[in-house]
Amino acid sequence: MGLEIYIIIIVAVIVFAILFRFGLKGKNVQNNQDNYTNYLMNNGLSENDLNVIFAIEDVFSISGKFIVTGVVVKGSIKVGDILNYVDQNSLPKQANVIGIEVFRRTIDIANTGDKVGIMLNTTDKPTRGSYLFRKD
Repeated sequence: MGLEIYIIIIVAVIVFAILFRFGLKGKNVQNNQDNYTNYLMNNGLSENDLNVIFAIEDVFSISGKFIVTGVVVKGSIKVGDILNYVDQNSLPKQANVIGIEVFRRTIDIANTGDKVGIMLNTTDKPTRGSYLFRKD
């Protein structure tokens, strides 16, 4: 069993190296950041107009809910907040925050600079490299 795990790890590292080498992962992230920026510009907004900004570093799906990990860039996020995000087609979507965790500890609020995982209740999957945001 130990050898099988070792082989899986080696294959995963090789696949990651190939993806990194050809920039396949980076292109998707850049497109998602561009969608967010375009949405703000098309709606006459700037990041200064937003009260909350959360940079999405990764996205997971568990039991029909989405977990996004990343950093709170600006403001505070609380359980129960409704945040916006832009999907891959530059369409605005909303998500309800149903949980926040930091290092396997549940918290009620995440402040600027906190690196956290946020459980969202939304119909569409947020994308890696995009942002959750709110304008009050």
